[in-house]
Amino acid sequence: MMKFLRSQSQTVLVVVLGVIGLGFLFYGNSGNFLTTGTVRTSNDFGRIDGEDLTVADLTDAVRNTKDSLIIHGQSQQLRQPGASAQVAEEAWRQLLLLREADRLHIIISNKELVDYIHSLPVFQKDGAYSPEVYESRMKELGNILHVSPEAGVDPITNTKAVFETVLRNDLRTEAASKALFSSIRSSAHDVSTQ
Repeated sequence: MMKFLRSQSQTVLVVVLGVIGLGFLFYGNSGNFLTTGTVRTSNDFGRIDGEDLTVADLTDAVRNTKDSLIIHGQSQQLRQPGASAQVAEEAWRQLLLLREADRLHIIISNKELVDYIHSLPVFQKDGAYSPEVYESRMKELGNILHVSPEAGVDPITNTKAVFETVLRNDLRTEAASKALFSSIRSSAHDVSTQ
C-alpha cells in the first residue's frame, strides 16, 4: 500500500487538494445551493430582530448620523481620525433604538415636533419663537449640510425635511432609551412583601 501511495503521490496530492478546493468553493454557499435551485446573493449587512438590513437602511442610517452630528454642532468629529468607524457605530446604535421605538410604538406627532422646535433657544428672538430666525437658520443649515436640491423642490424645503427627520429620530431614540434603560424603583414595602 505504501509503495502504491509513493508511486502515485502526485495523483493523491491532486485529489486531496481538489477535495479541499471544492470544500472552500461551497463553504458558505451550501445553504444557497442545497435549498434553492438558484444562487442567492448574500445579504449579510446585519439583522435586527431576525429582519435583514439592506444597503439602503445602512446608508440612510449613516447619512442621518452625519446630519445629526452637523446639526448638533459636532461636525469637527467627522474630520478626526477613525471618524468613519465612530459614525458607523453610532448609526448602528441609532438603528437599534429606532427599531425598538417602532416595536414600542413610540411615535412623535407633528405637533410634538413643532412644539419642540419652538422651544429651542436657537430659533427664538426675545424669548419667543421667531419664524424669521427659523428661516434664516434653515438657509445657513442648507449651506452647511450641502443638501442636494431635487427637481422642482425648494432647497430650503429639503433642508427643513432633513432637519425635522433628525429631530424626530432624536426624540424617538431618546424616548426608547428612557423606556429601555431607566431604572424601575419599587417601594421598600413592595420589596419586603416579595
